[in-house]
Amino acid sequence: MKPAILSGGAALIALLASSSCSTGETPPARPAAAAIRPPPAAPAIVAMPSSLYFRQATAIDLFQLRAADIALQRGSGSARSFALESRRQHQAISAQMAFAGRYLDMLPSRDLPAEYQQMLATLLSTGDFNTVYLAQQRRIGERALKLHSDYSKTGDSPTLRPVAKFAVSAIASELRLLGL
Repeated sequence: MKPAILSGGAALIALLASSSCSTGETPPARPAAAAIRPPPAAPAIVAMPSSLYFRQATAIDLFQLRAADIALQRGSGSARSFALESRRQHQAISAQMAFAGRYLDMLPSRDLPAEYQQMLATLLSTGDFNTVYLAQQRRIGERALKLHSDYSKTGDSPTLRPVAKFAVSAIASELRLLGL
């Protein structure tokens, strides 16, 4: 009988230990399982495919070169000065892109996307050339800076990433001239 007494006594001790009747308080609630989970991981940065980057970057350079040519004909003062610098910078970026593109078996297109064609048409027809040209340059410069900056950090081509880094430096220099 001793074993029955011990097992009954052990059960009584366990019951008393787990009850809170000695203090009259209820035990603190355990945190919900969701509260102790680690925070969600940051979304993975997806590398831009080199072909997409190359196509977008070379379109921007082609636009910048054509816009600068128009500005050298129609612009004056700061617009003309900016066009000279922009032309120099985008010839350098374009040369780097073409060299890397040949290595990767990619060729820049000589056709501009419709948006850029429309912007050039606006430059050819506007009566306030300097204002329109410089506003376009701010907008396209910010777009180009983001494109090249993102690719220089996460691009999938070790051949194009240094070109993107070079472009970031050149475009940042242009944007400083525009007061950005």
